[in-house]
Amino acid sequence: MVEQIHGHKEDYVVTPSGARIGRLDHIFRDMVEVRNAQIYQPERGRVVLRVVKGQGYDVPDSEEPLLKEARKRLGKDIDIDVEYRSELPRTSNRKIRFVISDIEFMQLV
Repeated sequence: MVEQIHGHKEDYVVTPSGARIGRLDHIFRDMVEVRNAQIYQPERGRVVLRVVKGQGYDVPDSEEPLLKEARKRLGKDIDIDVEYRSELPRTSNRKIRFVISDIEFMQLV
């Protein structure tokens, strides 16, 4: 009997309608002034873009294109906030998970 399978966990955000959106790394693709980034979803209908500012990051000049790109990929029905951090949480392998969600799988079915 298999107890557990370890593998890559798919990173996605759930919209208010229940759609799952993945491949969100494009939000930060042209943001060279962002040192590290992560998307946190505390609940359906809301995401928090966690940003570690790099050299040249300026609020609001850098934040505006970031929010515009996020809105383009996530749609108009989801709330998007930006949270600035000095560092992001890492896994036991010292990697940064790109999407962290507090939404339970059973809420999605």
